[in-house]
Amino acid sequence: VIYQLIGRHGYRNDLQTFVTVLIPHDASSQPESFLESVSLLDVSSSPEAVGVQIDAGEKKYIVGAKLDLEAELVRDWLRPMYTYESGKTRFGDYTTDGHALFVVEDAKTIDYVMVNGIRIEYEGRVLHTQYPVLSGLRFDGSPDGKGTGKVRYWREKVEKKQQ
Repeated sequence: VIYQLIGRHGYRNDLQTFVTVLIPHDASSQPESFLESVSLLDVSSSPEAVGVQIDAGEKKYIVGAKLDLEAELVRDWLRPMYTYESGKTRFGDYTTDGHALFVVEDAKTIDYVMVNGIRIEYEGRVLHTQYPVLSGLRFDGSPDGKGTGKVRYWREKVEKKQQ
């Protein structure tokens, strides 16, 4: 068992990140052999988000999570209160405004799930984007206008572009 702990006062929006990766293995395996397969991703908005990559032979597993779900809120009186630009975070080769990202990637395909987001990109290629709709609930009395809302859950398997 490997563990991490901290002892101190916590305050609102005071983020603490603890990453634990559990890999099942038999008793004859050396746990140290799995260390090289696990890495933290380069994340554009650390410590508000964290990403982990697990290399497992021919497959790569990626988990990305935002920790501060209010950081993207930029408008009080206008709905939606966020934009893609205000919420986008880069997790390695993936960029999304989603609150969570799960990817299983191999040489030919990307099988991904985006949770609560507008858009997801892989190496600059748009994998999915929500389209604007007429959006109301403007508390300043202005007329309805275009707004792009988040999809709660989007799962798709796409082919990688061959080079």
